[in-house]
Amino acid sequence: MSATPQELGHRDELDSPRVSRIEIGTNTMQALVVNGKPLLAITENGNLFIDEDRAEGFTYTVTGETAMIGGGTEIEGVSFHADPGYLAIGGNVIEGQSLNRLLVKITETAEGPMKLDFSVE
Repeated sequence: MSATPQELGHRDELDSPRVSRIEIGTNTMQALVVNGKPLLAITENGNLFIDEDRAEGFTYTVTGETAMIGGGTEIEGVSFHADPGYLAIGGNVIEGQSLNRLLVKITETAEGPMKLDFSVE
């Protein structure tokens, strides 16, 4: 399922070649969604979307129909880091997954550290 215009809001998609998948670490997906908003996604038009406000440290290269993501960012105190061998979110390593969407929910706790919940679609 690609990112819909409603999910992306008023944001423009990148002027990239058409892609059919995102490769981040050893994972392939259509979207990485954080707190209900796409961080990285393939749009309905087949272009790559990167939320420039929250993913400023990510870079991409397109090879064939694959957008390969590298770099990192921090969202609400949680680090997101992508290298060719892995994807780490808040210290949790995610490897070898092929999925539609990786959903990450960051919740502040009274104890201080953020709570992370992961789910897939």
